[in-house]
Amino acid sequence: MSLIEQKNNLAVIVATFAFTMLGFLAAVITILFSFSRSSTFKKYKRKGHLDVFFFVYYFAIVSLVVTFVLALLTLASGNGLWAMRGGLMSTVNNLAQITLLTVIIVNLSRRAMNEP
Repeated sequence: MSLIEQKNNLAVIVATFAFTMLGFLAAVITILFSFSRSSTFKKYKRKGHLDVFFFVYYFAIVSLVVTFVLALLTLASGNGLWAMRGGLMSTVNNLAQITLLTVIIVNLSRRAMNEP
């Protein structure tokens, strides 16, 4: 069994992943703003790290949309091999971005909760 033979199923999985992660990013930003008044958040913002976070956040959203489009192109085109390969590569990229954003949010949340 090869990926090429299962490209339609794979495209559905990749598209579902992209939409699920977009929802996850919406939850992440809600968590971020829930402790925006903490001194940890203010320090993070003052040092300019928040700008970097939002750049990665917006880039992740755009990347997830690209992943979804590649999944649709895999389903829509007769051959679709290039779209399938691009979608798989984009999915790996998305996993790295989501992991980075999650680690940042968890660390900020942990620090904000430990404030006096």
